[in-house]
Amino acid sequence: GFWSRGLAGTLNADENSQQVLSDSGLASSADSAFREQAVTSGGVTIMPGTVITDGTVAYISFIIEGYDYDLEDGERPVFADMKDNPSVNITGSDGDAFIPAHIDNGHFYQDKAGRYSDENGNMEYIMRIMTAEGTVPQEEWEIAEDLFDAVVHVEFSNLCTAGSKEEFAAVETTARAEDADSQAPSWNMVEGHWAFDVVLPDKEKAASMTSRFELKTQIEGSSMEIEQAVLTPISVKLEYVAESERNPRGAANALHLSGIRMKDGTMIANDNVEQPVILETAPGVKTELFPLQMIIDP
Repeated sequence: GFWSRGLAGTLNADENSQQVLSDSGLASSADSAFREQAVTSGGVTIMPGTVITDGTVAYISFIIEGYDYDLEDGERPVFADMKDNPSVNITGSDGDAFIPAHIDNGHFYQDKAGRYSDENGNMEYIMRIMTAEGTVPQEEWEIAEDLFDAVVHVEFSNLCTAGSKEEFAAVETTARAEDADSQAPSWNMVEGHWAFDVVLPDKEKAASMTSRFELKTQIEGSSMEIEQAVLTPISVKLEYVAESERNPRGAANALHLSGIRMKDGTMIANDNVEQPVILETAPGVKTELFPLQMIIDP
């Protein structure tokens, strides 16, 4: 394929979808610039693998070579100092634009057979970034319009092996209940530090693959009106107006996307739609940004 194994698997992207997004400039993968960014520490080499963005959602994969410990059933790789999430900050390409973002779903890719490593013994860490609300850290900075051309600074530390997420959560829960400091056990530690400045795709080179639909549709039984829907190959964005913060049933106003019906009649089920980030773009006007677990043709 054109993309790294993990990101292709995460987005269920076949070779045609990978080709289309790569040709459009929305994705880039495994080029010489990425190889030049490889960092080796403690005998383990990490480098960017594939980057994708539509301007509001971005994915970055990191290829991890040289972690030679076999993982038994119920074990998983982790970066010990960050509970699965690296240190991240994002700026504009010239360094003086701030990009508020929601970093989530950082994880080591696990294929359908439950394997973390590929046939070469390499693993892959996948990071997702979504635009969010925020304030600038320095008064003279501006907030960038989107994620295109953004510089994502990422730092990883101390790769090791740990038990299941359930085991980790149980230890943390017990520690909180006892008001004690505790950390789930880990082993096979490789002490190291890996830092990167990953540049997301260039807006000037990216073909427009965005479709906008003016809806002006009232949601039955609520004060919410859907203004527009914006579809890209990797996300859906819904903008709506709500007269009040809560609907008549007393629940906070928020949209639940039950599925997407495409132009050809194909129905995309909601299990291919991730939880949204909710932004208030103006008083009473909200936008919900839904990442997809697949590639669509908007």
